[in-house]
Order: sequence, then C-alpha cells, then structure tokens
Amino acid sequence: CAMYHSASCAMYHSASYHSARNLVSSAYKLVYKHSRRCALNRVIKHGLCNSGPTEATGLFRNPALKTPKGFRIAAERAIKEAEDLVKCICARTPLPPVELIEKFDELSDTLCRVADLAECIRQVHQDPSIRDAAQDACVSLNSYVEELNTQPSLYLALARVVKSAQFESFDQSTKRTAESLMHDFEISGIHLEEAQRTQFVDLTQQILDLTHRFLNNASQPVSLPERACPTFLRTAFPVHSGNVVVDEVPHLHRDSRVRSLAYLLYHGTLPEHQEVLESLLRLRHELAVLVGYPTYAHRVLGSTMAETPETVGRFLHSVNAQLLPLAREEAERMREVKSTLRDQAEPDVLRPWDVAYVTGVARERHGPSSGGVGSGVEQYFAVDTCLDGLDRLFRSLLGVSLRRERVEPGEVWHPLVQKVAFVHESEGLLGYVYLDLYARDSKLISDCHFMIQGGRRRSDGRYQVPIITLCCSFRPPGSAARQPSLLLPQSVENLFHEMGHALHSMVGRSRYQNVTGTRCSTDFAEVPSILMEYFLADERVMRSFAVHHQTAEPIPVEAVRAVQRANGGLFPAFDAQMQLLYAAMDQRFHGVHPLGKSTVRLFAELHDEFSPLPYVPDTAWFLRFNHLYGYGAKYYSYMWARAVASLIWGSCFQDNPFSRERGERYGAMLRPGGGEHPRTLVADLLGFSPTVDDLVDALCSDVRTRRQRTGAKVLTAT
Repeated sequence: CAMYHSASCAMYHSASYHSARNLVSSAYKLVYKHSRRCALNRVIKHGLCNSGPTEATGLFRNPALKTPKGFRIAAERAIKEAEDLVKCICARTPLPPVELIEKFDELSDTLCRVADLAECIRQVHQDPSIRDAAQDACVSLNSYVEELNTQPSLYLALARVVKSAQFESFDQSTKRTAESLMHDFEISGIHLEEAQRTQFVDLTQQILDLTHRFLNNASQPVSLPERACPTFLRTAFPVHSGNVVVDEVPHLHRDSRVRSLAYLLYHGTLPEHQEVLESLLRLRHELAVLVGYPTYAHRVLGSTMAETPETVGRFLHSVNAQLLPLAREEAERMREVKSTLRDQAEPDVLRPWDVAYVTGVARERHGPSSGGVGSGVEQYFAVDTCLDGLDRLFRSLLGVSLRRERVEPGEVWHPLVQKVAFVHESEGLLGYVYLDLYARDSKLISDCHFMIQGGRRRSDGRYQVPIITLCCSFRPPGSAARQPSLLLPQSVENLFHEMGHALHSMVGRSRYQNVTGTRCSTDFAEVPSILMEYFLADERVMRSFAVHHQTAEPIPVEAVRAVQRANGGLFPAFDAQMQLLYAAMDQRFHGVHPLGKSTVRLFAELHDEFSPLPYVPDTAWFLRFNHLYGYGAKYYSYMWARAVASLIWGSCFQDNPFSRERGERYGAMLRPGGGEHPRTLVADLLGFSPTVDDLVDALCSDVRTRRQRTGAKVLTAT
C-alpha cells in the first residue's frame, strides 16, 4: 500500500505517509522520474464520465480543473491565499494562540488541497497534457513552500505559542498539531545559526542527489555481451545491441540455472552502487546530528508509536527469537518440495532464487484448495459483491453505509472511476471516496490512498469533509453484459486493506486537517488497513457477503478455507521472517554511524542472524531495495501495525466481528486521526497499554494461526 501525500506539504504534516517529508522541490522531480508502475450490487454501478475540456465541471468538481491550464490557475490562487495567511500569522499584533494554530492549519490546507490533488492526477490521469500540468503545479507549490521553510518569522510565531504558559491548557489535538509543526520546522534546521543552516541546505541537496542516484541504480539493468552468455540466459532475456539485458530476477522461471545466474548478476555487490548508498546513509546521519538527534532513526521515530530505535530493536529481536525456528521448519519444507523436482540445480539446497518458484509448485500441489488461479474461488468475489460486503460490515460496526453518487461530466479521469459517499446513520455525510479500481496503461500507481482534501473544522464552524482517491489495479470488467471483474483472494484482501485506510479517513473528525485520518504515524496508519484483513479472513464475515456472481449461491466452506490459505500464505513464518530481516537491516543502516563495516558486510551478518536461508556471498539485493528511500528507518511499521491489529482483533472482534458496541469503540480510536498519541488511542480501545512483549506475542500468535490454516504439511509427492 502506498498512501501518497505531497512533499510540498511536508513542513506541515509531521506524519505524512510515504512522503519525502523534509525534501524540497527536487524531491518532486525525483518522484516523477521514479513513479511506481504498487453490493453495493444495488448501489454501485460503473459511472460514466467525460473529462474533456468542454465539460460542465472540472476534476473533483473543481471548476478550474477543466483544462491543463486550470492547474496553473489553481496553484497561483492557492499561493495568493497562502500569502495572505502568512501575513496574518506574522502580523505585528500577535493572534490569540489557538487562532494562530488554526491559521497555520488553514495555510497547510490551502496549499495541500491543490498539491495533493495534483499529485493524484499526475499519477492516474490518462491525458499526458493534464498529467504534465499537474506535475508543474506540484513543483510550483513546492517552490513556494521552500520559501516558507526559510522564513524564521513563521517559526518564531509558532515557537511563541508552544513555549507559552498557556500551551499545556490547550486540547490534545491543538497541542499535537502545534508540536508536529514545530518538529517539522526544527528537523528542517530553521532554528539553527546561519552557518549551520547553510550546512543543512548543502546536506539536503547532496542527499537529494544521492537519492536520485540510488533510485536510478536500483532499477538499472545489468548488460552482458551476448557472446559471453550461455544459451539458457540469452533465451530468457531481451538482447539489445549485442548485449543480453538482465532487468529482473525471473523468480518463477522453471529453469533453476536462469533463476540463479540472473540473481547473482542482478544482485551483485556493484561497488559503485554500494558507495552511493553508503554515502546517502552517512549524510542522513550527519543531517540528523546537525538538527540535534543522535541518529537518523531517532529523528524519524520520535512521533511514532514505537518512539525510539531502541524499542524497535527490542521488538524485532524478540520476534526473531520466536519466529526463526518456525521459519527454518518452513524452509526445510520448501527444500523437500524442491528435492522432488526434476532438472533443478542443487536439488537438496534451497536458495533465495528458489523460494517463489517452489512456493508456486507447493501451491499447485494443494490444488483448488490453495485459492490460486484455477481454483474457482474468484467466482464468489465480483467487485460489486465485495463492495456490498464492506457496506454491510461498516453498517454493522459503525452505522456507516456506502452510497453511490452521481458522477458529473468531467468530474473523474476515467469512465470506470466510481464515486462513493460514506454516510453515517445519524451524523449524515462523512466524506467521499473516488474508487479507481482497475488497471490501465496510463495509470502509474496501484494499491494506494490519496488524500485529496483533509477533514477539518472551518472558521465558520462547518466541517470540511474529507475526500480521497483509492487506487487498485484489478482486471477491468468485460465489455459484454454480465462480465464483472472477479477477484482472486489476494485482490480481495487488497481491496479490504485499502478500504481500511478509507474508513480511517472518512470516520476521522479531527479539528485540524494537519492530523486528520491517516495523517498520523506510519506504524499507526497501517493498523486499520491490516485489521480489515482479519475481518476478511473470518468465515462469518466472508459468508455474510460472498456469493456466486451468476447463481447467487453462498460461498461454500471449502472455498472459504481456500481463501484463508491463499491469503495466509503457505509459509507464513518464512514470509514474516524475511520482512523482519528487511526491517532489521533498515534500522541498522540508519542507526549509529560510522557503521564500522561495509553495508555488504553488515547485511551478511544480519542475514545470518535473521534469515532462515544462508547468505549468498558477493550479493547485495538491498542495493535495489528502494524502500530505503521512502521508508528510511520506518520499514518495521508493517510488522508493528500487524501486531497491534492482531491485539485489537483478538480483544474486540474475534468472538463477534459484527459487534456494534465494539465497533463504536473502534470508531472512537479512529476519529482523532493523529490528533492524539496513537499509544493512548490503542490503550483506550483495548483497556490496557500494550507492552512490546504483548505486541511480540500477538504477532507470533498470528503467524502460528496462519500456519495451522495451511494444513499439516505441504505435499511433497512428485
């Protein structure tokens, strides 16, 4: 999942998810060059749209956004409004403290409502001229925010409030909003002396340049002279200008020689790539120290649930102690499967390049019970059927229904985009979600959540409802009648996961858009989305909505089991252990510097400690692990959030997944967004404050449960 929030608004959102929070305009150029390629039966039907320049309304019903030039107009208007707000904030006669915080939030909202919308359209629109115009608007807004970042008057106005005697009497949301703004200013070095600020700017630019090079390296293929390559490699990869171009590791290729040689070539140590990464890590550390943190990880984790790298380290090592033996058992089961296959090099040894292929073989041997392609379970999961299931679940838990809205001409960017209103039975409209669910060539992003407009209380007392776009890449419905889009188990899980983010945004009722909904720490933002995976995996929930798209026959028990096995994984401990390795590597790379050893040497040691497979000498796949850019020091968040979600499921919903009383309590956890500390919100829901040991036990218990669902043993017969 990628939840995008524009880098232009970084100074205002201390927990903006997946954003280069402290990067400046170059970050936009960097992201642009490296964009990732990542029943409502009675209510939801495919809406029609026409996004041409002569239509009656603009994108998202913004009248300015009918043509490409509208993005320039919208950006200029936002900057003009922002300038007026800056004058108000920095006026000689200080505003009352709370009103000043509200003006900061209004300033943030003014810029982000245009920048975030433009970032979304840049990723999803099918018209290149509109995508380019949206990109230009983002860059323009970000350049303006660069200017704001250099204005000490803004920082000093905020500092006067945060350091005043009145501050402790403010409500929690106001305090957290002000503190997050201060945090963002200070980690950007605005409080430093002039010489240090100059150093900060220089470091930031060097980091941007190195990040650009790192991401370029991560996607760069390896080329070898065709005459020097064995035949099996020449036939597996494209040949250009006499060179065989190895542009990936074909993990599912039947020939183990292709898999192994491609892995060794593509994930070689590549000294020049290694030097770029190590320089990037070193400068990140220097930047953190410059603004007052002992390490880069400390700089990043201060506002998260974990709060410190020491806590994250204890969590990872404790999980490792419990899961590594189970992961080794599953690796042995994979090795047994490989040993039964013909024409495999090293038939009695499991290598990293074997894992995906062997897992696929094991899934085939499970047959239809695996829930994979050919199992037939997708017949029970038409997209509209799944949306109907979400509607029923949300109504049961929270009194929230999903209502299809009419799409005006020009409002959306593709004919299959749907607009859904989230409506509470007593509160009325909560917000709008634009569902962009289907794959297409012009779509640059997948499985993500864009905040188009954050919820906040306006100065006139009205509430500005949130608007989001939810993107997936499902197979489009057929052109003939009665050919719905049918989802395999993983796609159904993706939809439920993303709708967990949507629910968080819709239910959120923060006073400030700076901390609304999913604008909270990464290790908390993923909790609602992962919790939705638990709801889907529950037989009672699945059988409440899954019906055959042609006969309306309820899903049979064996199909439920197949879905549970498919999404739980055949080797859940092994999968979790690999994520643990990635998280441990991320923490070590962003910990104490100097590292003392090369990144290759450090990774080899971590591999021996955390991985169930032996390290392959002279390889460094982490040089292509681009999450080190977007998730620096935060990759642990998914495992942490899964542990929290597991605790919530077991404590609140396992005995009754439709409980209204517990659903209301859960809604109370979601409503503040990032306006209260996530530890407090979780503790209020659970009735206790979970310790690291509680989280470790919950995560490991979840893995054991998924192991049980896979059955006693993977078939090893030929």
